Amino acid sequence: MPTCGRCKATDVSTASVRACYNGQPNPHAVNEEALAAERLRSLVASVPRAEDDNSPMWPASDSQINYLVNILQDERRLPDTYKVLSEDDCRKMERDEVSSQITILKTFPYKNGKAATDSKWSMPEGRYALHVNGEVWFFEVNKPTQGRWKGYTFIKRLIGSPGAYRKLPMQAGERNKYLAKIDADPKAAAILFGKESKTCFRCHSPLTDPDSLARSMGPVCAGKVGW
Repeated sequence: MPTCGRCKATDVSTASVRACYNGQPNPHAVNEEALAAERLRSLVASVPRAEDDNSPMWPASDSQINYLVNILQDERRLPDTYKVLSEDDCRKMERDEVSSQITILKTFPYKNGKAATDSKWSMPEGRYALHVNGEVWFFEVNKPTQGRWKGYTFIKRLIGSPGAYRKLPMQAGERNKYLAKIDADPKAAAILFGKESKTCFRCHSPLTDPDSLARSMGPVCAGKVGW
């Protein structure tokens, strides 16, 4: 672990050591975020991408991967150079690599200074579709009702087909943009998802009944959300 020869502070950068010898007050404390960013860059550089063929010897658990993906949607001040990892990327990582990512990412502060819930989003939890750049994009909106994420709203883009979707995390700007579009008319977005996927937006079951196909969602699920 790097140590400053002047003040004996540990886990320091070359720049902060130089500043310490030049008499700058608290030079190491002001570099904590920069140090975390450097560690994150080094860690990301060693992470295999989803298109690589190698499989981890000790893969991360689903709970670890979900926790990491949720942190990436937590509106923290992450380095501009950080490339958001997809769920598939995370599954290519060793368990300790995922743990290191989580530990480092948690050191970055929230953009607004503290965590905030997303109670402003009124749409029910489920899957939705939107017209984006001439295409139809699928999304999954999760709204936990218990645990540390209670009150938050998460959104992931769905790629692929029903039963085999890849879930891609989104940066805060995109996240709020598409949540706002869905929240403007959640029923229409749910109907579009049902029409395009032939599955119910809420329970994800295939739509086979003529009435359900016409409604683009099952009658029970429609009733539970008041549609």
